Amino acid sequence: MLGCDNEADVLFLIDSSGSIEYEAFGNVTKFVKDMAHQFKLDEDRIRLAVMYFSDNATVWYDLQKTVMEDFSYAMDKLPYVGGKTNTANALGSMRKNIFGSINGDRPNVPNYCILITDGIPNVRVNATVQEAIQARIDGTHIIVVTVGKGLNTGRNYLNLHGIASEPVAYNFFNVDSFKK
Repeated sequence: MLGCDNEADVLFLIDSSGSIEYEAFGNVTKFVKDMAHQFKLDEDRIRLAVMYFSDNATVWYDLQKTVMEDFSYAMDKLPYVGGKTNTANALGSMRKNIFGSINGDRPNVPNYCILITDGIPNVRVNATVQEAIQARIDGTHIIVVTVGKGLNTGRNYLNLHGIASEPVAYNFFNVDSFKK
């Protein structure tokens, strides 16, 4: 998908909870900007959106904007919130507020969500995988990028892998740090 000439509506769903230290949050936005620059942003081909979440989810940049400089500027201004990690709320908000025509979603164009988080949800934990399943049923392909150690085993593994689209081996990535 990266750098492709295909059509796609892509959401970066960014964890802005308190478990990500304020000092590290700039690395998150740089990571997203670097990833976004791999796309050929174009009104007719690739559209990008950004939501950030902690206790609640907020649309920061919707699919109606198609200028890379505007996207980069928006990422530079993305606020750090702190708080809990309510991934279920973020996934539900994504379905209602991004991948709907009111915010520029295009029918018959594939929807992708790139979820960037440093850990497992700690609010509405049992609803998180259910929201991910509903999003996938609705047609959204979910790619999960986790940052930190210990996210590939036990309950963390099951929960985070339950969010990613199948096959998980191609849709779940773990890195030790945003600096890499």
